[in-house]
Amino acid sequence: MKRIVGFLVLTLALSGCAGMLDSFKSTKSTATSDVYFDEFLDIPIPQAMKVDRKRTMVSVTSEGAKTGLVTVEGNVEKLSLTSAMVHNMAQQGWALRGMVRGNRIIEIFEKENRFAICYFYDQPVTVAMEMWVGQRLADGSMSPVAPIISGELKPGDPGYESIEPVPVQ
Repeated sequence: MKRIVGFLVLTLALSGCAGMLDSFKSTKSTATSDVYFDEFLDIPIPQAMKVDRKRTMVSVTSEGAKTGLVTVEGNVEKLSLTSAMVHNMAQQGWALRGMVRGNRIIEIFEKENRFAICYFYDQPVTVAMEMWVGQRLADGSMSPVAPIISGELKPGDPGYESIEPVPVQ
């Protein structure tokens, strides 16, 4: 009899824990009007999403423009978040230029001479969004390392030293 009572108590306790886990993992939709701005003053972040500073890296170009990555996460529905970002980015003058949908979602935006890539993915309890922002290169621009990769520039050639990687110590 004690075993049966113990089993019933254990079963009730575990079913209560499972209910708590379900409520913990419950997600909410993202309101399109509730936003704030962090590193990039024209990229809206839904209020339900919080910036993860450990996974954020932003730098300033020589022209004074900010580029880099801001990572946010929150307890929201991923599809609601992607829809909110399309709406909110359009409100800030960004044009949606491409999208890839699957288990992970990528949205590509353009505004003047900049681009923003929003990458959405599920985490164990929350949804994360990485926002990559960069300057658009002029048509015909070439990376400074392209001549090395193509073999056009070799050690000893003028200009090679200025782009040679610094060894890690």
